[in-house]
Amino acid sequence: MLGLHETLSLDTHENILGTYRCNVFKTALRILPCVLFLCMLFLFIFPFFYRGTFGVLTFLVLLFLDALCIARFLVQWYGTFYILTERRLFSVRRYGFFKKKVHEILLENINELSYDSKGIIQTLLQYGTIHCKLFPANTHFEIVEVSRPQEVLTSISRRAALVRKSAGVGHRLDQQAALSIPLQEIDSDQPH
Repeated sequence: MLGLHETLSLDTHENILGTYRCNVFKTALRILPCVLFLCMLFLFIFPFFYRGTFGVLTFLVLLFLDALCIARFLVQWYGTFYILTERRLFSVRRYGFFKKKVHEILLENINELSYDSKGIIQTLLQYGTIHCKLFPANTHFEIVEVSRPQEVLTSISRRAALVRKSAGVGHRLDQQAALSIPLQEIDSDQPH
């Protein structure tokens, strides 16, 4: 992934349990107008070239700007991901070519988890937003447009419950997560 080793500093005993990306179809829907403009640009290539040097330069500038727009969307999709480790949740969000934000959340600080899929497109393409409320500061964190949000929410919830159980921290999410975790899975994740 784009600069993963430079972005994250994992402990030597910390393993990555899952990586999650924004939905690829959502990115394709964002790129679609640029692709349509590109097709339209090539449809009118002869009128541009008929205008001489000015037409050729206009065509090349429009082609460059459209390619830059497509590249920006692809870099933004490729550079935005979420990583679940044994103790933390990392959010790496790229907002263009040069702007990146990295958030690190301790799983034991997650107070409440929920997700939503708004509209028919998100429901059909199986993506949505996961909402996390964090404990001490009562802050809000979102995992935006992630594929299969219910599975991601279950993974985070289960792992957070195991982290809190090993730390001896009681929590109401533990009761909910304990109902959905098979006992063999709890026993296999704990050190002997």
